Amino acid sequence: MDKADTTAREQIAKSADLIAAIRLPEGSFRRDAGTDVVVDILFYRKRKLGEPEGDQLWLDVDEVQPATEENGAICINRWFARHPDFVLGTHALMSGPYGEAYTCRPRDGEDLETALAAAIDLLPADLYDGEPTPIDFDLEDELAEIVDLQPKGGPVREGSFFLDRSRG
Repeated sequence: MDKADTTAREQIAKSADLIAAIRLPEGSFRRDAGTDVVVDILFYRKRKLGEPEGDQLWLDVDEVQPATEENGAICINRWFARHPDFVLGTHALMSGPYGEAYTCRPRDGEDLETALAAAIDLLPADLYDGEPTPIDFDLEDELAEIVDLQPKGGPVREGSFFLDRSRG
C-alpha cells in the first residue's frame, strides 16, 4: 500500500474499490508465523460492469512525518494518512538492509485484539448489494481427481472454502 510505484494499486483499482484497510503493527504475526512484518488487511468491493470508480485517494502516498536531520520523511498510503483510526500502531523508521525503512510499532500498553475489534467496528456496513455470483463448475470433471469443487447440499460463493468430511 505504501510503495511509491502505484502500478499494483492502479491495476486493482481497474476493477475494485478500496472500502477500508487496517494496518497491524510489526510483530502481530510473530507467534503464529515467526515474522515481524507490518500487515495490512484490505477490504475491496468489486465493481459491477459499467459501474463508475469509487474514491481513488488510496492510489497515492502522503508524507505523515517530515524529514529531520536524523531521519528521512515517513510516507504512507494516503488512505491510512486520512484514516488514522485504522492504523493500530505508530509510524516509525527503522534501519533496514537498504537503509531506512518504514515500520508501524505497537502502541505501549495497547492490546492488539481489542484495538483490532475497535477498528473492525469502524468498517462500513451494508455494502453488499446482491446475490453471490454462482461458480462455474465446467472444470469439475477435469479436476475431479484433484479436488472436489462443490460440496454436497449447497451452493458455494466465489472465494469460499469448505471442508468435505467424507474425503479424509
